[in-house]
Amino acid sequence: MKGTVLDYSISANEGFISGDDQQRYQFSGSEWRSAEPPTRGMRVDFEAKGTSAVGVFRDVSAPVPGAAPASQNGNKIAAGICAILLGALGIHKFILGMTKPGLIMILVTVLTCGWGGIVMWIIGVIEGILYLTKSDEEFERIYVIGKKEWF
Repeated sequence: MKGTVLDYSISANEGFISGDDQQRYQFSGSEWRSAEPPTRGMRVDFEAKGTSAVGVFRDVSAPVPGAAPASQNGNKIAAGICAILLGALGIHKFILGMTKPGLIMILVTVLTCGWGGIVMWIIGVIEGILYLTKSDEEFERIYVIGKKEWF
């Protein structure tokens, strides 16, 4: 059966699922079978045993809650081009919502009177090429959802 995680408490190691059959099911952390922890709104696949959910897996065919598809983000091409052209200023980091690495790049460039910008530009070019050569799904998984900050 499929459903949606209503809530999950790490401290209590239990959660609740609203099944597609309009029933609520309780599950324990020991029944969770996916690598990433359950989150509110996550679509799941499980086996119902009375009012309990067992063998709970994240429904991999459903989108991850809170993450827009890369095509909606429009960040891949913008970040890639900005990384190649303006890499020393870290603009591509800000486009991806990574404030700390963006500030590091711009500060290194400014505080070294541009000399550190050479290194930051090289990093930007490498990152821009990486962004543009990834598939949309891979880019989303690594940089949008995973928030990988460097390379």
